[in-house]
Amino acid sequence: MFAKLLKYEFKYVGKWYFALNSAILVIAPILGFFLKSLMEQTDNLTSSIIPFSLFLILGALIASSWAATIFIIIKRFYNNIFGREGYLTLTLPASIHQIILSKLVASIIWSFFNALVIIIAILLVVIPSVGVKELLIVLPYIHEIFPESNTFFFSLYMLLSAIAGTLMIYLAIALGQLFTDRRVLMGFVFYVVLAILLSILSVMFVDNNLLINDQIYSTRFYYYYFVQFIVEIAIFYSGTYFIIKNKLNIQ
Repeated sequence: MFAKLLKYEFKYVGKWYFALNSAILVIAPILGFFLKSLMEQTDNLTSSIIPFSLFLILGALIASSWAATIFIIIKRFYNNIFGREGYLTLTLPASIHQIILSKLVASIIWSFFNALVIIIAILLVVIPSVGVKELLIVLPYIHEIFPESNTFFFSLYMLLSAIAGTLMIYLAIALGQLFTDRRVLMGFVFYVVLAILLSILSVMFVDNNLLINDQIYSTRFYYYYFVQFIVEIAIFYSGTYFIIKNKLNIQ
């Protein structure tokens, strides 16, 4: 049943979402070639206006793509569980765990898909001016920021961070639906409150030694945040599950 729920989550994403990300990948190389031309012809006003316009369009598309990803994550979770669709969702032969996890997995995939599109777009903008050969020469130096032995740790760090962040959104939505009126507003308020509390706790308990330049992304740094993210994930997931199971109020 979990596979069917996950398939339904992907099926929900409209063609407009993929069209939006495709537009980013189409405009990025065009902007890159115009920027290269601009570097060669600085005396042409038109050559300045067109890249600037394309840059604004690309920025707007990237912002829209990011906002669309967040919108999908929120809308799917809220409507499918706490909205009218909840009556159907909760009658399916699936456990609450399967419902939450299917939405979580889909949300993480959408988030990383969006991040991948943005990274590719940036490369497509840079390559025409820098060149593939030169970029390949620079890449090893960029990689040195993250020691090879910590590549796995960095990937796990990003994954746990994304999971914790998504579950915090879910918990905020679940807390907001406990109210009879203005549930969306209350969900937003709870999200802000949770974010502030996490910031305060980080300031109170973080080891300042982790912020020293020679220890950033060290093994000790990763271990600290792995524990923090796992605790957050456990709390956010448990809270969301408890509310759906015991305090669900579908409107």
